[in-house]
Amino acid sequence: MQALLKPVVADNGLRLDLPNPNELIPRNFDLTEKDSQLPVHPCLLTEWSESEVWYKQDNKFKLPKAHITAFVYTNDCQVGLTTNANVF
Repeated sequence: MQALLKPVVADNGLRLDLPNPNELIPRNFDLTEKDSQLPVHPCLLTEWSESEVWYKQDNKFKLPKAHITAFVYTNDCQVGLTTNANVF
């Protein structure tokens, strides 16, 4: 935190100079080998009377995917009773 509040700038006598090297840029761009045990199809984790939970690991980027559909049933705004409420 102190380095951010009071940065140390080396005075080399130049008025214009290159910036410090960026430490956040990666230096190793080697590819990792593919995992042959990744699933091809999604698997059902949990099932209720109104919904299901499926899981599948992404085979290309190795990130989980989600597809969520939700239906909200409520009578708070008279949904299903009046045309204006259905449009709202």
